[in-house]
Parts: sequence; structure tokens; C-alpha cells
Amino acid sequence: MSARTTEHPPVAIMTRRASARTQLSATGDNEGAMSDADEKLIVKLGRRITEQNKILRMIAASLQDVESHLRQIAVSSPAPNYQMALSEYPTFDRSSISATVPG
Repeated sequence: MSARTTEHPPVAIMTRRASARTQLSATGDNEGAMSDADEKLIVKLGRRITEQNKILRMIAASLQDVESHLRQIAVSSPAPNYQMALSEYPTFDRSSISATVPG
């Protein structure tokens, strides 16, 4: 590490010069010019991210609606009764599965 570095990365400052942007680090070093094409690409990407975030919010809202409806169904519908009388299975061979019937 050089004497100029700290624990935290330098803060970037964007300045406007003619038709290009130049990014300067906190130390004042020129890190490269940003062309108009780069700037347009960044703006376009920002718009796409905004659109994707909107879609994700709509999906999240839809999933919350689905969850709400599923909870309503679960509350309003009793669980099925899986208990059956043994007399309903007169031909089943309980010994084939080592089952015993309490008497």
C-alpha cells in the first residue's frame, strides 16, 4: 500500500468538461474520460434497471396476492380426513407390512 491510500477507497468525483466527462479520484488523479456514447449507455442501462425494478415490484405484488388467496383457502377448507375404519380394508394383509392392530 502506498502512503496515499487509506482503509476506504477514494471517493470519485464526476466533472463536466466540453462533451466528455472526466472522473477524478479523491487524490486528483485523472482516471479516464467518459465519452458521450458511454454516458448514453449508462443512461439507457439506468432506464432498463428502472423498468426491471418496476416489473419485479409487480411480480412481488402478484405473489403477495397469491399468498393471501392460498391462506384464505387454507383457513376456509378443513383438512381432509385420512382416518378410515379398518373394516373398509377387509382383504388387506396387515402381516405383509408387519402391522399389528391393537385390540
